[in-house]
Amino acid sequence: MAQGLLRGRIISRWLLPVGLAVLLSGPGPAAAVEHHQITEYPLPTRGSDPLYITVGPDRALWFTMYDGNMIGRITTSGVITEFKIPGPDSGPNTIVAGPDGALWFTQQLGHRIGRIALDGRITEFPVPGSGRFGPFGLVVGPDQALWFTSQRSEGAAVGRLALDGKVTMYPVPTADGRPGGIIVGSDGALWFTQLAGNKIGRITPDGRVTEFPIPTSLANAIRLTQGPDGAVWFTQFRGNKIGRIAPDGRITEYRIPGGGPIGITQGPDGALWFTIWIRNKIGRITTEGEVTEYSSPTREGHPVNLVTGPDGAIWYLLRDGNKVGRLWVPELGRTIRAPEPGTR
Repeated sequence: MAQGLLRGRIISRWLLPVGLAVLLSGPGPAAAVEHHQITEYPLPTRGSDPLYITVGPDRALWFTMYDGNMIGRITTSGVITEFKIPGPDSGPNTIVAGPDGALWFTQQLGHRIGRIALDGRITEFPVPGSGRFGPFGLVVGPDQALWFTSQRSEGAAVGRLALDGKVTMYPVPTADGRPGGIIVGSDGALWFTQLAGNKIGRITPDGRVTEFPIPTSLANAIRLTQGPDGAVWFTQFRGNKIGRIAPDGRITEYRIPGGGPIGITQGPDGALWFTIWIRNKIGRITTEGEVTEYSSPTREGHPVNLVTGPDGAIWYLLRDGNKVGRLWVPELGRTIRAPEPGTR
């Protein structure tokens, strides 16, 4: 992919046109953190653009490499393997552990859903749509099928991919909403963000869609996760907030000054953990709204997505830093077994 596209990725893929004065607002206060350990692992392929990370059935961390056109795997002891995706510039975005013991991932530029076995063998399934961008978010649905969001030029949609390759597409009412992340909520429905539509969407397994406007205008909601309180929590990159939407659609927002939050996941401690792109930090927010922040040692690394690892640590990706990071806080060991030395 041309270098010009690489440098403009965060603006061109996710954001509506805005001035830098909005994006680079000053940092807000953060609680001091004394006891934590961060390790960051450089990726073998330079400029690979790591984007999304998940836990595999083999207890390793698997992640997409958008510009590297690869799927990566890192053990909890830091051993990295890379697997090349067939064809050029597929744009792998979201990756999840499937119901069949493999990993599945979206190909945002290739208009395909990929499947990678634990031995690295890759199978690809085309999905309907054309234009610059296609499938973005991905999740295993309550019906054990793969559900994904699509930013196709024919209009925003949520798709369902059965394990046999059959695809069903459900149009989203806000056709230009650019759906992003998608998860399964506590109510058994699928919830998704709309990066441009400024809404949170909900779709039932039979395809009925409801949309909930976000109170903050031009919030640029990107990723979301199921919270321990039964609500869905989501990031607002341009809104500089973490949002919470209850099953009935009521939204509460918590400001992250000067942040630019992107990825979010439920931690092992009952809090929500998120990345702060602009200020190069990993954040933690309790269900009461109390925020703590941890700084990445890589200058301008830009953390993008994260997940709770099988070792109880928070694993994250540095998109411009081209690294995988591991954040260990001793307090997490009180809620989950501490990592064993040499665990892979």
